[in-house]
Amino acid sequence: MNPLLQTGAFVVQFRRGTNFATGVVQGRIEHVASGWHACFDSQTELIERLGQAFAAIDLAAASAAASTPEE
Repeated sequence: MNPLLQTGAFVVQFRRGTNFATGVVQGRIEHVASGWHACFDSQTELIERLGQAFAAIDLAAASAAASTPEE
């Protein structure tokens, strides 16, 4: 599998009873490549958690790049 495709892949699982029309949105988000995950209890939290995921992924990528010896 192309690793570039996995870096932007997320699984979003919604709890039973989620209804975007009424604002009831609960569930879990997971980054496929890293396994990073978090729960959310609203539409706003879903977007916040997605932002946290991108920040965590960026930090991990920067750390990995810094520890890779140059040739």
